[in-house]
Amino acid sequence: MTAQACICGFIKKGAVVHMKKQIQISEYSADFIRRVTTPLVGSDLNAYEIVWNLKEEQEGAQIVLQAKRADDAVITDSAQITGKEAKITLKNNIYCVPGLLTIRVQIVCGGSVLTQCQLICDVLE
Repeated sequence: MTAQACICGFIKKGAVVHMKKQIQISEYSADFIRRVTTPLVGSDLNAYEIVWNLKEEQEGAQIVLQAKRADDAVITDSAQITGKEAKITLKNNIYCVPGLLTIRVQIVCGGSVLTQCQLICDVLE
């Protein structure tokens, strides 16, 4: 199964002020490993956001990720969840090394993992 990537922009007074590529994760897919079909570009700055649409509200929970780059470095990050949508913007150091990037994404509440998946991404220079 593949995770969908789409381009999303916020427009204000006719000018694009913010542009991010979203990596959408559907809660309705049973696949643990998901291939992201759009490659990430290492020179992009804060350009990628993981968005996980949840079945129900998860107030107080966090979206947690562990990213393993092609050079075997592991970077972790997390963000609070509000409502039924978990969002986290990938920091530049996560996708700055060209090659294969593996991202473990978890929804965590009170120390318990509620659900998780793994994203496989290609990173270009």
